[in-house]
Amino acid sequence: MGHRQTHLLSRRKVPNRICIMYAPQAPPQAYGQPQVYPPAYSQPIQQQTVYATPQPNYVPQPIYTAQPAMTQVGVVTALPTTNVVVVSQAVHRPPKDWNHSIFDCFGNCGICALACCCPCVVYGMNKKDLSRRSSWVGDCIMYALTSCFGLYSCVGGGGRTTIRAKYNIRGDSCGDCCCHLLCTPCALTQERMEIDEMIAAGLN
Repeated sequence: MGHRQTHLLSRRKVPNRICIMYAPQAPPQAYGQPQVYPPAYSQPIQQQTVYATPQPNYVPQPIYTAQPAMTQVGVVTALPTTNVVVVSQAVHRPPKDWNHSIFDCFGNCGICALACCCPCVVYGMNKKDLSRRSSWVGDCIMYALTSCFGLYSCVGGGGRTTIRAKYNIRGDSCGDCCCHLLCTPCALTQERMEIDEMIAAGLN
């Protein structure tokens, strides 16, 4: 009896083995290769049409789409030209007297001597500078021709009147003709000095 118990105690109890089955795994993929996933199954989506209920007093708004900007290279657009009109206005000077007296002809001895010898030359020079002409020869010849008929006082007086009108100098046409009739060299010298001073002052 004792020997049987010892034999039973010495017998080991072996637990029941549990078998666990693992699903087979895919072999590991190399580094850098895309991973492969099993295909996904999806159910088709049914399309449904939704109708919007129109609202009262609804005004559809226009839809504007942005257009790409277009640039032109090497195209020069001509600007519209405008005509510029320059209006010249006469300068109104206050009335004044001659800057030099008619007996101040010795103030410019060169002009006075030329007026005594060739008054037609001084008259032509005065008309050229007064009217801003390019030559004085035409007026010189006209004065010389009229002097042959004794009309130099009328021509000289007309030139003196033109000078007075431009520079607004006091006087009258009768006095201008008398100055050229009685003292032609003095009148021409006075007119020459008056024109030279106006040109120097920038008032011609």
